[in-house]
Amino acid sequence: MGKSRAHGRRNWPEGLYERRRGRRVYYGFQIPGTTREVSLGSDLAAAKQAASIYLSRQAPDPIANALNRIERPSATVAEHFAWFAETELPERRTRTGKSMAAKTLYEYRAMLDHAAAHLGAERAVAEITRRAIAELLESYPPRMSNRYRSLLSQVFRHAVARGLRTENPVDATIARKHGVQRRRLDKPAFDAIHEAGEPWLKRAMDVALWSLQRREDVVSMRVEHWAEEVLSVRQRKVEGHGTGLLRITPGDNLRAALAACLDSPEREDCPFLLHRKPIKRIKAGWRVHPYQLAGEMISREFTRLRDELELYNCDSAERPTWHEIRALGGDFYREQFGWANEQVQALMGHSTVAMTKAYLDRHGERWQDVSAG
Repeated sequence: MGKSRAHGRRNWPEGLYERRRGRRVYYGFQIPGTTREVSLGSDLAAAKQAASIYLSRQAPDPIANALNRIERPSATVAEHFAWFAETELPERRTRTGKSMAAKTLYEYRAMLDHAAAHLGAERAVAEITRRAIAELLESYPPRMSNRYRSLLSQVFRHAVARGLRTENPVDATIARKHGVQRRRLDKPAFDAIHEAGEPWLKRAMDVALWSLQRREDVVSMRVEHWAEEVLSVRQRKVEGHGTGLLRITPGDNLRAALAACLDSPEREDCPFLLHRKPIKRIKAGWRVHPYQLAGEMISREFTRLRDELELYNCDSAERPTWHEIRALGGDFYREQFGWANEQVQALMGHSTVAMTKAYLDRHGERWQDVSAG
């Protein structure tokens, strides 16, 4: 049976409802601003008291709450988030003072939409509690949770500056720790996924393996970047630090991978080295060209084939993702070609050799040949 609110019971705490099962009546509570529901049993008095206590604990500090009601103009979460997306996001800059890429802005706006829906788009900005923020952050894995935390801290800092509330509910939350737990991707697994993949995925895997570039940099490579026997790469992740501008002279393996991209019959007039002709027409969105590949797409397809082939018998959080291709390639250069860590560092675009060494050493145990008397 569906949930209902009986007539005349408007004094019930927000979110409390009843559900009838035959002749029995049970009570439930939907946490405001979320879709989460909790069963509170059949005792109405206990259910009302529990819901009231919960709601009182989630309210802001009484004085701050009173000030919010007095001082704030009427503004909903949806209105303030939209203002931030249109006014502040386009003005954000990298550390070198450059504007953010169109795809980055697209991703931030998508994050704002998800956050607004979770917090309650029609709720007043001043009513969003620290607990509501915490529940949102806890719904994501650590790395993504910290990305949301950083973005929402900026959003609510502007809410305070605009006079929509008196304090920032994000400030008191704590960034979550996340460590390396992925298993390494070995060459047999790479080859199995490569063999099972469609041509566009094979090309992407080859370019990633031999260029040692990050996923977002690989999908951003344009035909014009491969000129005069040199591949120019602008590494977006470290661009804000004033580094990551590479001019790569390819060896035979990377050269073959790039040639396969240029000679692909699917490319037509697509300006990107990596491409895929869509089966059906898609919305342009952030795309410059309809054949342009999204980083999320190659990651999803890689993960799907990895699981379909049952290559790793372990928890999903431990299975290697697309990102591990970079470590596999670096280890391959070091082991098969005899490259020094400094050479791998230059191609990866790391700021220090120590970073490269730590990155590659987690790819597997390294045995050292020594002599003894």
